[in-house]
Amino acid sequence: MKDIKNSTAVFLAEESGAVTVDWVVLTAATVGLGLAVMAVVSAGVEDLSGDVNTQLASTEVTASFSGGEWEAGARLDWSDQDFDDMVDIWATVGDVDNSLFGANEALGLAEAGAPDSDHQLDAAAAHITALNRMGEDTTDLQDRYDAAYADYVANNS
Repeated sequence: MKDIKNSTAVFLAEESGAVTVDWVVLTAATVGLGLAVMAVVSAGVEDLSGDVNTQLASTEVTASFSGGEWEAGARLDWSDQDFDDMVDIWATVGDVDNSLFGANEALGLAEAGAPDSDHQLDAAAAHITALNRMGEDTTDLQDRYDAAYADYVANNS
């Protein structure tokens, strides 16, 4: 009987298995917390993914501007970034009359041989490109630009 009492006392005093039990409880709590967070967040993520899907499905991608495949000549005075920035601004504002005026004014100065014809030709090209993005017919302006650009390149080579 004494051996049973000693064995029971030794067993109850032993702590080596307690750490394992602690880790099992902590791991189960972490997994439970993760599942609870997932349950709360999943509905919102599902809703957002549906909104993104709807937006992407309704977006139409076009390969060219409605004004045609016209391409301005190489930049003469502006950097490509400056050109793109101005086109984006003018196209976003969407003021057709102002862009028509700007293109005609810049082309007129370039055609007259203004000292800053390179700058004027870049401005005209940006206005024409913006007008194309707005869906305007710019065939006459494109022809004027092409002729003025060719003259400028021929006279400044």
